[in-house]
Amino acid sequence: MAALYAQALLLMGAFMTVYNLLGFRLTGEPFGLSQAVASSLFVAYTAGMAGSAWSGRAGARWGPYRVLAASAAVMGAVAAVLAAPWLPVVAAGLVVFTFVFFCAHATASAWAARRAGSGRAQASSVYTLAYYVGASLLGWVGGVFYDHWGWGAALAFAAALC
Repeated sequence: MAALYAQALLLMGAFMTVYNLLGFRLTGEPFGLSQAVASSLFVAYTAGMAGSAWSGRAGARWGPYRVLAASAAVMGAVAAVLAAPWLPVVAAGLVVFTFVFFCAHATASAWAARRAGSGRAQASSVYTLAYYVGASLLGWVGGVFYDHWGWGAALAFAAALC
């Protein structure tokens, strides 16, 4: 169970690092987008709906471990794509990053509840706690990386969390 809770903490930390900071990246050089246009890229979040749905079918076919491991690996790899100086590449990378994050999250959350048996409510509570600690604490740490060393360092941090 601890490994599944760690997945919630670490992957949500990576996800929040990217989503917390991407707007700053897009309004700065080399993009120089307005805040309104930069914010429109957050429509990529809707890829999470497809990722969550797909993960259930994929988990039934290949098993939750494979889906979770592959999703985390793809998240880490796609973090590098988000460093590209081309907006279409960043937008596509964000869609993929979001899709696989939700694949991982849906898989880990369901797996934790299934493994807990009669302690399902407690397992879901601990999973949710880890998820939000990752969002708040590690999302904040990603900002420290960004402030001190820039976008590349924040992405490296997110990839390391994956």
